[in-house]
Amino acid sequence: MAAEDNRRYNIFTNNKLIIEEHNERWKNGTESYQMGINQFSDMLPEELELYTTGRISSSQMAEQGNHTVIFMPPPHVTLPKEVDWREYNAVTPVFKQGDCSSCWAVVAAGVLESQYFMKTRQLIPLSVQNLLDCSSKYGNYNCSGGLARNALKYVRDNGGVDTQKAYPYKGVSEMCQYQQKNEIPITIEHICNIPKGDERAMAFAVAFIGPVAAGINSITGLHGYKGGVFYNKHCSQVLTHEVLVIGFGTDPQEGDYWLIKNSWGTAWGEKGFGRIARNRDNQCGIASDVLVPLI
Repeated sequence: MAAEDNRRYNIFTNNKLIIEEHNERWKNGTESYQMGINQFSDMLPEELELYTTGRISSSQMAEQGNHTVIFMPPPHVTLPKEVDWREYNAVTPVFKQGDCSSCWAVVAAGVLESQYFMKTRQLIPLSVQNLLDCSSKYGNYNCSGGLARNALKYVRDNGGVDTQKAYPYKGVSEMCQYQQKNEIPITIEHICNIPKGDERAMAFAVAFIGPVAAGINSITGLHGYKGGVFYNKHCSQVLTHEVLVIGFGTDPQEGDYWLIKNSWGTAWGEKGFGRIARNRDNQCGIASDVLVPLI
């Protein structure tokens, strides 16, 4: 036990030095975002990859079919300068996935919560565990990863999803315990895909439809983000994680950004939320696989 504590302390000390050096550059204006100490600060890179990824690869991101449509920005409509769906009470509190790779289920629940709010003006937390346990036959792997798209197909075919209260999160893979009597009935008419890499179309979707589910690369420094507009010129566009994009805006110093709700708890980022560079060559692949269910 003492040996492991010693090892963790050494890892933490090294990571703390990296954070301090980065923040000196941030203070000098050569970095666009601040780093901070959080639950990932005593982890090695290979451990970070385990704890901060959860999206499986998809060979067919924009599936075609009767329930799939491609979003096109409406003509002759002006895009607002900023959007934050939290201001309209359309976003539930930040979720913490823990050591289960369930970001995809958190995001699927989140995008459904917001769309249900748009339709009914009721904001009801939906069961992440329901999606985690019950969408395996759609291509998801419980705590070993999945896709929000696959979870939404499950809800589409199931006709609803249980509430968070009725089917609470445990963060481990279990047998499906869905109960129709506890569900929120949801009819998904279409899964709407945003054209790959089109940040303008993505902004129109966020502004006029609501929060959207997006894939992102999470293993090029995002784990240490504390505040500001995240931009890393080395960030890969290989998608490893999923987030809920709940708005956008422009920072006076750092420019355009996407506002995201993450699933790493409130100790990460700006109380669990973050800002990712927008209109900068699809930073971290954030516009590569974006969708929203229409209910």
